[in-house]
Amino acid sequence: MPANRPLQRTGVSVACWLPLRPPLNGSIVIRTEGLVFEIRVSIDRFIDRDQPGWVECTLVDAAGLRHLFVEKVPIVTAENLWSDSVYPREGFIACTVVGVDRAADGREILIVETEQPDGVESTTGEVRFQVFPDQLVETNRSAG
Repeated sequence: MPANRPLQRTGVSVACWLPLRPPLNGSIVIRTEGLVFEIRVSIDRFIDRDQPGWVECTLVDAAGLRHLFVEKVPIVTAENLWSDSVYPREGFIACTVVGVDRAADGREILIVETEQPDGVESTTGEVRFQVFPDQLVETNRSAG
């Protein structure tokens, strides 16, 4: 998996293929159509030895809600994790940005979906989440 780098967000709004509102005055617009980002998650524990190994991950969204994922190790990290690895540790779930919103306090919120490119969903079947920009990193992957 390519190296991840933080999403550069200083004074920047993201324009998506499905924008919820136009960019604010003075904003720089970044096109995200077809780009894949990754959401930072916590890999909390190893849960199944079936190859290639399965882990439980947690995402805390912009509203502070906790979302659980059970996923194959190679989907969330390039590390060779197993039952004797030290947890928790940082992981990533690929996503596409599908919208932008603002929290009541004015902070920017990105609306992301995890269905593409890896078909990841939470344990409750959710694939759409609201996250803060600093929860994402850029990747070299494309959605298509």
